[in-house]
Amino acid sequence: MALIRSNVGVSRSVSVVIAYLIRYESLSYWQAEDQARQKRPKINPNCGFIQQLLIWEKICNIPEDKWDEVPEYRFWKMTRDVGILAGRSST
Repeated sequence: MALIRSNVGVSRSVSVVIAYLIRYESLSYWQAEDQARQKRPKINPNCGFIQQLLIWEKICNIPEDKWDEVPEYRFWKMTRDVGILAGRSST
């Protein structure tokens, strides 16, 4: 058992919980979100976190050196890198 807390507890902290459930409980994003929602009905991960969690679902059980073979990851990484070059946040 762990206590995960953020300011409001509806997006960032629940995204960490969902990522954990995807990786260590082998749940899909939607199954993990549902399980988290059963414990805390007010969850509301933001769209950026959902996008990253859906990619995480695809890559978390393959070796990191193979992640670039997943088209969604490559696209996310490319758009992230372009954002960094343009001076925007890296998330």
